[in-house]
Formats: sequence, structure tokens, C-alpha cells
Amino acid sequence: TDGQKQKYTVLVDLNEGMYERYVQVLRTGFVSMDQAQNIVVVKTVPGMAMAVGAALDALKFDGMVGCIAGDDTVMCAIRTNDVAVHFMEKIKKLAVTAVQEENGI
Repeated sequence: TDGQKQKYTVLVDLNEGMYERYVQVLRTGFVSMDQAQNIVVVKTVPGMAMAVGAALDALKFDGMVGCIAGDDTVMCAIRTNDVAVHFMEKIKKLAVTAVQEENGI
């Protein structure tokens, strides 16, 4: 607390090992994504949305305000439309391109 106010701080630092684990969760669960202005919807395999959403939060993408997850869908709130485009490019690079390279596509 700071006087009478409380504040939230993250005590865990995202080290290299954890970064790779979160990226692997993203790769494993990712199916597709689409954009509606500053909202990015990420489709996952059934049952993986909460894990993918937690991975997206932990990866701390610039401009991502937060996300909510259901069973197979994650909705990410992004600060602006332009930032949403860049966010999708980063996700594509991490999830889609890496999987294609692994499979020789």
C-alpha cells in the first residue's frame, strides 16, 4: 500500500525459459484469428482458449489491454486499430509461421 491506496505489481519476471513455454502454448492451441477494429479474436482448439489467453497476457504484447477467454475463443482488446494489425502480425509470426516451418510448409 502507498498511504491509503493499494497498487498491484507483478513480481514474476518472464525469463527465456518461460517465454518459450508460453509461445509453445500459443502454437499448440492456435487455430485462426480475425480483427474487428481494435478487437482481435483468436480461435483455438476446444478447451485451449484459457491457456492461450494466459499465454498472450504473459507475453505482454505492446498495445494489448487484456483478453477474455471462453472454451475455444479468446477476445483481445487492443488500444487502436493500427496496433491490432501489428499485434496480429506478431501472433502470426509466433504461432503460424513457426508451425509451418516445423512442418516444412
